[in-house]
Amino acid sequence: MGNTIKYLIFCVAMVAAWLTADYFMPSHWIDHGAYWGLLFFGVITGVSLYVGLKGMGQSDIRFVTHINGAITIKLLGGMVFLIIFLLNFTENKTEFVVNFFIQYLLFTVFEITSFITTLRPQKKS
Repeated sequence: MGNTIKYLIFCVAMVAAWLTADYFMPSHWIDHGAYWGLLFFGVITGVSLYVGLKGMGQSDIRFVTHINGAITIKLLGGMVFLIIFLLNFTENKTEFVVNFFIQYLLFTVFEITSFITTLRPQKKS
């Protein structure tokens, strides 16, 4: 299965998980600004995967540069999004930050496993 299909399935699963958690958990646990975080991480992880996988077929040095660039884009983009959102939009800052970092970790784990599983077949040859 291609990385794009896995990525789309993961994004749909994340939205479904967040909607389910929002429905079944107490209202103060899931901040409604978290849906903006899902949208943000959906876009930024897509860009990060594209940049990282673009360097996959190139030399080792260019590959490392692409991966570092992808990680930097995601980290800085996440920090800017978090600061802007906290300063302007959210009432429940603690809940938003907790939801934000949970989403950040889940999308980062998915991104790393995508890179590793794509690299593994290339290492054998």
